[in-house]
Amino acid sequence: MPRKRRFSKRNLSTESELEIWGPVFECGHTFTGDLDDVGVIDPAGIIPPDQKEAVTAAFMSAARDAWKRLGPTFLEQTDRKDLWAVKQFGEPSCR
Repeated sequence: MPRKRRFSKRNLSTESELEIWGPVFECGHTFTGDLDDVGVIDPAGIIPPDQKEAVTAAFMSAARDAWKRLGPTFLEQTDRKDLWAVKQFGEPSCR
């Protein structure tokens, strides 16, 4: 089985970030652990119940920031209309 592709936390290109955040923008989760590469915990993972609320709040904040930054580029590359990020955060600016 091939090794999982890892991204450098320091010098992520827009393409690398889009690859990491793309599944989140589409459905709200990655289910792959790729968010670890940008320092974010996916609340769909195994988390102790007492930390679930804090992890979810941090995830939503990071997802909102990523959507503001990467959303216009992501929308140019996809033809899907029912994106999780659009439902949660609205249309990104500068589109």
